[in-house]
Amino acid sequence: MRPSLVSFADPEAARSRTNAESDSFLSLDGLWKFGLFENPAEVPEAAWQKGRIDRDWEEISLPGAWSLQGWDRPHYTNVQMPFSGEPGEVPSANPTGVHRLRFELPAAMRGRRIILQVGAAESVLHVHLNGYGVGLSKDSKLAAEFDVTEFLETGENLLVLTVVRFSDATFLEDQDDWNFGGIHRDVFLRATAVDGWIEDVCAIADFDPETGKGDLQFSVNIGYPSAAETGWRVETMLRDPRDREVRRGALEAEVPGAPRDWLTAAYGWQGPRAKFAVTLPTVRPWSAETPNLYELVISLIDPEGEIVESVQQRIGFRRVEVGARELRVNGAAVMIAGVNRHDHDDRNGKTHDRDSLRRDLVLMKQHNINAVRTAHYPNDPYFLDLCDELGLYVVDEANCESHARLLSLSHDVRFDAAYLARMTRVAARDRNHCSVIAWSLGNESGAGPIHHAGAAYLRAYDPSRPVMYEGGLGDAFYGGRGNGLSPAEVLSLEDSTTDIVAPMYAAPADIIAWARRDRGEKPLILCEYSHAMGNSNGGLADYWKAFRRYPGLQGGFIWDWADQGLLQQTEDGRPYWAYGGDFGETPNDQTFCLNGLVGPDRSVRPGLLELKKLAQPVAATWAKGRLSVENLDSFRNLDWLEARWELLVEGEVRLRGKLSKLDIAPGASKKFPIGWKAADADPEGALSLLVRFVTRKDTAWADRGHEVGFEQFELQRPRKPRQRVSGGVVTLLSSRGIQIRAGHVLAVVDEKNGALLGVEERGRALLLGGPTASFWRAPVDNEQGHAGRWRALGIDRLERHLQRSSLHESAGGTMTWELEEIWRGTSPGLEIRHEQIARFAESGISFSHEMHLPEGFEDLPRVGVSFVVAPGLDRFRWFGLGPHESYRDRVASTRAGLFESSVAALGVPYVHPQSTGNRTEVRFCALEDRRGQGVRFEPSKPIEVTASHSTEDDLDRARHTTDLISRDEIFLNLDVAARGVGTGACGPDTSPEYRLRAGMHRLAYLLKVQGIPDES
Repeated sequence: MRPSLVSFADPEAARSRTNAESDSFLSLDGLWKFGLFENPAEVPEAAWQKGRIDRDWEEISLPGAWSLQGWDRPHYTNVQMPFSGEPGEVPSANPTGVHRLRFELPAAMRGRRIILQVGAAESVLHVHLNGYGVGLSKDSKLAAEFDVTEFLETGENLLVLTVVRFSDATFLEDQDDWNFGGIHRDVFLRATAVDGWIEDVCAIADFDPETGKGDLQFSVNIGYPSAAETGWRVETMLRDPRDREVRRGALEAEVPGAPRDWLTAAYGWQGPRAKFAVTLPTVRPWSAETPNLYELVISLIDPEGEIVESVQQRIGFRRVEVGARELRVNGAAVMIAGVNRHDHDDRNGKTHDRDSLRRDLVLMKQHNINAVRTAHYPNDPYFLDLCDELGLYVVDEANCESHARLLSLSHDVRFDAAYLARMTRVAARDRNHCSVIAWSLGNESGAGPIHHAGAAYLRAYDPSRPVMYEGGLGDAFYGGRGNGLSPAEVLSLEDSTTDIVAPMYAAPADIIAWARRDRGEKPLILCEYSHAMGNSNGGLADYWKAFRRYPGLQGGFIWDWADQGLLQQTEDGRPYWAYGGDFGETPNDQTFCLNGLVGPDRSVRPGLLELKKLAQPVAATWAKGRLSVENLDSFRNLDWLEARWELLVEGEVRLRGKLSKLDIAPGASKKFPIGWKAADADPEGALSLLVRFVTRKDTAWADRGHEVGFEQFELQRPRKPRQRVSGGVVTLLSSRGIQIRAGHVLAVVDEKNGALLGVEERGRALLLGGPTASFWRAPVDNEQGHAGRWRALGIDRLERHLQRSSLHESAGGTMTWELEEIWRGTSPGLEIRHEQIARFAESGISFSHEMHLPEGFEDLPRVGVSFVVAPGLDRFRWFGLGPHESYRDRVASTRAGLFESSVAALGVPYVHPQSTGNRTEVRFCALEDRRGQGVRFEPSKPIEVTASHSTEDDLDRARHTTDLISRDEIFLNLDVAARGVGTGACGPDTSPEYRLRAGMHRLAYLLKVQGIPDES
């Protein structure tokens, strides 16, 4: 394995052309003939020969999975293997795909050495060319290369790629992912010279943060058809990020020929390798904040002085170190705002084109993500090119996960060679990428002797990077708690497989305890945390408070980037995303592949917005009319941003302005005065200052004006809302119940059954029912464990027992309705008592509720009341936190203000439907039509609100978005509070402070009808 190198005719061509434009490159991507067989034994020998066995075969597109193109089916599992059997055994039904392509070699490549590269094949690849067996490969996430020169023929050639879906190697690729079968990355031929060629390039570009010097050491290995000859040399040119030659003229070095003395000279010979060492007095260093790239062009010169071929590599000067509980880049500790990323496209599975790879990374940069863990295998080399270019740190992970045999497979010597090859090949391929700051030995594959061997090899092979692996401490952290050690004590155990303490899903309290007690050299970076399954990422701010506060804690990688749904259609053509089990595959792990900060189509989820806010590179505080702005970056002056401020009165912008230039060095802060006149504020209304930090210029990943971060400061709390109602009403007994009229507004109460039957204005229905005590919501994915307890208690089907309902006239001609009821579930003696007082007046209806939760009914989904709102009132306005969905433990990314949305847009269309659309700290909300007619709710103190066209039971029953019923009416919930969403599907449950406790819960609000003016 070696870096991706494509030959060009000369240095200028290597600089100016892409690989695809080289006359030494032939892409074989496109349509191939394809046949699928039940297992390898069923493939006839004729499938590899030059006959026309494929005359009636269909065509398949490569790269691409056959299970997404009409053959076989995808198969998703998390931990369990997709088939039964012991390690080394494979199922008898083992789909085997035969891909056949006829091609002719271009004239420019004839007579040269030809290498075939198959980018990734799942799981076993057999290669035949013109009927000859060429070779075999098993690593399904790294390229397989074959020298096919001797098998090529003049004119038409037949290439056959046979892929067996399952093998013994599948036990090393048990990676919480879809198994597709097929060829997932590019297939191409590349040509080199015959007599000598550039075989490998190894470049180490070190940066000294004390002096600013750059030290470039690199070697160029030359390949020959036989013994290395003398007289060959290598020339190199280095250009800086501004495309200027770093030094005049090329650097040259002789390539030592093979020694003639078999003992003395051979003893010290290091092979046909040209070595270079260059010290530059000043360089522009590379980091995720400042991705400065230098261009290294390397040319091989033959003994006659002719350029044989040229290649190009981009390098970055940077230094990575671990010590004193810090991961340092260029001498500074860096905060890792990372994400784990599977290769996944909702249409093409593990196949990405270059645009989609760039789209992913641009979206990450736009949301302040600065690091990627390539979970759980090496990514396409172009992905790393983009990380170098755009600026993202990469933990480059070996293709090793034996999750189903977590603790045993790494002690099975039959797998040692495969483990070690996978750990080392990724380093050989990717070592020249400056974005790669650490090697990972894999994921969830235990900690056998082979892991210690792999870590030792990587440290010797590449001393410029640390090793990061969760497995060693992970086994102790999750499997060894019976030894009496606390989680913090386990994390402090010494383990030679990793230079970084990298636990998985440790709770904030555990990593804080580690930070307080551990005094070792290693920092702690969570390899996985804040599991983003569905409506999730609750408590993310608690992690970031710890990261910012405690030395030794340097962030982590959220699991994970994108929901791994696969785009499908119902029989009537409606699109939806499929997950485990939807293709009839068994066993499967259902929705556990839906863990993304973005949807399968890369639509942004609220959890990503939360991370963007918490990871923003700037912070601000407000005191005494001055804004103090702090630069949280490690390397970059803050002058790439500008600060725009707004003075908000009752949520509406009253004044706008900009701060002067943000000339603030990394880690420094600066104060800016901001002032306004007293007349610009409201002496009684809410007053806040919103400061937005936006890009001053276009960047490689965002346009000018892109918001990087914000801060908001509450300057004045609003006056407490007036809940008293006044003005007389008229009552009338009718067949519908007791009618209470005030002007054009009519409310109907069923006194006997204790129900508000509706509210009308000018004969138009506005409310169809409510308020009904409400304690249930469709469980979010993180609550599936609690859902069983809730259902066992009957929370989803509580029975109402009316104790008292009375309606009577009260002071000022108003009417008062008093109600008392008990809600019972399935457990005798456990009941929720609800008391309600409603006062009807000309100015509105005031409601007060008292709900008493007994011990045993604590930690419920919600406590509040629900209304059914008439169709047509689809415009939802509110003053509170927004604009997007928020929960008690996920509010950092929201801001206080006046917002408006359609009811349909309030919720998030999670692939697996669940409760959604909550808004917190709501001071008022209104449901209106386009003319403004509707209902308005003004609580006595801020509450939580949801509004949806689907009931919670609708959401609970639906398996996919296409199953979800969207009704004409609107279902409104006003909650004292709703349970936080947490990360309990895989990780810590919702923290106690974000849960609902037993005891008395009170809710009070004023209901107003918003009428339309008299036409007169």
